Amino acid sequence: MDEKDVKILAALKNNARLSSQELARKIGLPITTTYNRTKKLEKEGVIQRYTIQVDKKKVGKGLTVYIFAQYNLEKLGSNQRAGQDIVALLKKQKEIEEIAFITGDYDIIIKVNVADIAELNEYIVTHILKLPWIARTKTMVVLEEFLPMPSAY
Repeated sequence: MDEKDVKILAALKNNARLSSQELARKIGLPITTTYNRTKKLEKEGVIQRYTIQVDKKKVGKGLTVYIFAQYNLEKLGSNQRAGQDIVALLKKQKEIEEIAFITGDYDIIIKVNVADIAELNEYIVTHILKLPWIARTKTMVVLEEFLPMPSAY
């Protein structure tokens, strides 16, 4: 990857709907070069998908939280795949936007979008704490998001 590829990625991150012509104009490369480089980035898996950004408030999910979850090591036992099993179960839940394994006092961080505190409470009790391998959680409510953030790519 070189500086031209980084420019393509930055432009597409800002607006994934750009045509090859618009993208070429924006980054200052010929259309064919831009098209070929974009296709190469897709083929190599650098660009994995094109997506949209939804206004969560307008779809009734205006409360964003991060839930930190800690494993119950007694129930986890020697199950080497427990983390992957938990993620597989969590992926099925429509409220979840992101899941990541983390270091520190907790094992997993889960980004969740819900309507309000009541829905959050119900979600944690009925979905997260019901998982057999989860011992406890800690929840952080997002007061304000500043996305998307500009970056190199």
